[in-house]
Amino acid sequence: MRTFVTLYRGLTALLVFAVFFGTIAAEWGPGFSLANYVSFFTVQSNVIAGLVFAASAWAIGKGHRSGRLDAWRGAVVVYLVTTVTVYQALLVDIAEVAAYSPPFLDFAFHRLVPAIVVLDWILFPPAHAVRFPQWLWWLVFPAAYLAYTLARGPLAGDWYPYPFLDPTGGAGWPGALAGATGVALFIIVLSALVAWSTRWLGHLWWASHPPSGTLDVR
Repeated sequence: MRTFVTLYRGLTALLVFAVFFGTIAAEWGPGFSLANYVSFFTVQSNVIAGLVFAASAWAIGKGHRSGRLDAWRGAVVVYLVTTVTVYQALLVDIAEVAAYSPPFLDFAFHRLVPAIVVLDWILFPPAHAVRFPQWLWWLVFPAAYLAYTLARGPLAGDWYPYPFLDPTGGAGWPGALAGATGVALFIIVLSALVAWSTRWLGHLWWASHPPSGTLDVR
């Protein structure tokens, strides 16, 4: 089991970075902005997932199971479930978003990697429950992303990655703040639910033991 977990987490990390750099290589040219590309929440959250899975694969391969990395896996679940939900609910038919989402990125970052992350969380939950206020740290990245997006927009010619965060649109700042507030509330509730799930997931029969050969370390 240890080898299996190490392998699929490592391969997932490789997939993320292959798609990330492959999109840059495939789309590079007139009309493509690297700064805009890396400013999408989808891209940033998937890169975080790749880094966390790479670090976890390395730790499991060395025979260690880190409580901190387990907690970071929870953060990744929150970020990617948010990515999928917002994309499917609000963005799937938006042309400007689609321009930065070629088919292979769309499938990998909006479907495949989020599904792997969620299944990984269910099948191999943390050895220790994530409790309040630990999961509040998961909110730092979304808050920083929101601040970055709103601050960068005017500096990038009033370019915003998502219409619901664009204060130059028809709804103006009230619309952008309403959109940001709605997504923020979703992330807070989802974070609490993912943290709460650690109290019972570990008691399920398939999750009652960590990957064999690992030493639990905080």
